[in-house]
Amino acid sequence: MDTHYERLGIKKRWDKQRVDRLCGVLRINYGELASLVHESHEEFVKKLVSTKPFSGPLSLLLTIIEHRYLQHYTKDTIGEVFNFSYGR
Repeated sequence: MDTHYERLGIKKRWDKQRVDRLCGVLRINYGELASLVHESHEEFVKKLVSTKPFSGPLSLLLTIIEHRYLQHYTKDTIGEVFNFSYGR
């Protein structure tokens, strides 16, 4: 599974710019997004401005939410995060 998520680039894609885009589309602020993914507001903002990538679970949740709400507006969402059958 780690290889699968690494191949999809789930952790690499989440930065402040991408979070801002998601918040803009959903018309919510950082605190509301933090609550949606069950993160402390303060910790979420610290992670957002940090140079370290978001954790895997947080990145996965954000990817799922992003695909659900942005898939019809952009081509750069990941929809099949649980499709582990490469080449089968």
